[in-house]
Amino acid sequence: MSIRMLKSGLFDTVQDMGRYGYQHLGVNPGGVMDPAAASIANILVGKNMHTPVIEMHFPAASFLFEEDCLVALSGGDFGAHINEQPVPLNTAILAGRQSVLTFRNYRSGARVYLSVQGKLNADAWLGSYSTNTALAVGGYNGRRLQKNDVLVLRGERTMATAMEPSAVIIIPITIDTAEFYASDNKICCLQGKDFYALGDASKEALMHNGFTITRQSDRMGYRLQGNLPAHTTQATTISSGVTK
Repeated sequence: MSIRMLKSGLFDTVQDMGRYGYQHLGVNPGGVMDPAAASIANILVGKNMHTPVIEMHFPAASFLFEEDCLVALSGGDFGAHINEQPVPLNTAILAGRQSVLTFRNYRSGARVYLSVQGKLNADAWLGSYSTNTALAVGGYNGRRLQKNDVLVLRGERTMATAMEPSAVIIIPITIDTAEFYASDNKICCLQGKDFYALGDASKEALMHNGFTITRQSDRMGYRLQGNLPAHTTQATTISSGVTK
């Protein structure tokens, strides 16, 4: 079983839940940005929630399913279609061979996850299949997915057999994800040692002002732009542990 990328998206990579235990060596755990969505997509096609998925941003990629397959999408709503049929999120879908998955219009969310039944033939590094593009390891040759890449899946496919070419069957079972996503966009934080280097006014500003996420952000953390509070000391500090 294989799927072919017909068109690359903004930033499409193979990711799993990340590689933990190597932060002391300077290795970013990485992994999916939305663990709940990735887990749901995997569960719907009968896979362990920790197995690798394809993580996409909008504009997203398009794929050709070269054989009959069972697939699921979860996360952001990018107007997914298989062939000319709109398909829902958080639902298992049977797609006949030569079916094409496309994403036609942005509606909500930041990332969508694609899981396909079968074991994705990806590169592992330090116990994880997550792509780390900075180190060029993991996932698909350590890089983002590109047009004409072919991803191979191995193992038994139990629910996609003898379908008509390009047929689409939506299985009427949906996972409700409403409880996973808060509507108020509050961000929780822990008070590290740097918090105590702020004056009272700066602490208040940090907790109540609005900030914008800049392009200088990655899976390790976000760099914010806004009315940033000033430290009471100008001393340089070394890196410290972070939480996810």
